[in-house]
Amino acid sequence: MARLGNLLTVLRYLWDNSDQLIPLLERLPPAMRAAGEGLETAGDGAVLAGNALGGDAAAGVNAAGVLREATAALEQARLQLQAIAGDVRAAADALDQVTVPSIDFTKQRFNLSMIGLGQPELVTGVSVGQQHPDFLAPLRTRIRSGADLLDANLADDLRTATERLERMSTALEDSGNRIRSLGASLRTGGTALKELGS
Repeated sequence: MARLGNLLTVLRYLWDNSDQLIPLLERLPPAMRAAGEGLETAGDGAVLAGNALGGDAAAGVNAAGVLREATAALEQARLQLQAIAGDVRAAADALDQVTVPSIDFTKQRFNLSMIGLGQPELVTGVSVGQQHPDFLAPLRTRIRSGADLLDANLADDLRTATERLERMSTALEDSGNRIRSLGASLRTGGTALKELGS
């Protein structure tokens, strides 16, 4: 019974205010169609923005894709730097293998005082060997330091930059997906609103 009373109250309100409600109801369908078209346009724009950020790989160039390519290039540069550092270390190791001939003389003292020559030391033999030259040690140290600098500093900096770019690319892709999803929802809502206004 209470519901019937509420319905009668609404009907009475509509009857009493029909002069004001009829013009509003006449303007409502075109306004709904216009609002629906606006929502569809906004939805299309949001989808394009999402694609530009990185939501859809099929959409062509997007910010997330560009960052992914930059990340791959930096990773290649890092790997090349590490390879160069390895080659430089190998060069230092090769210097460790360098030997130069060494000559040692065997000497012996002879007592030649009976002929007035005293006790001279004379060479009685020669032995030829090999040795690692001491003058190469500082050069080896510098070469190894250069390799460590390449590996520890530059390669680590590139690794850090690569990780940051990967995170940025993922964030852009997520944002692009969300914006594109929002755009699709706006477009759906706009289409529904247009249909209501028809």
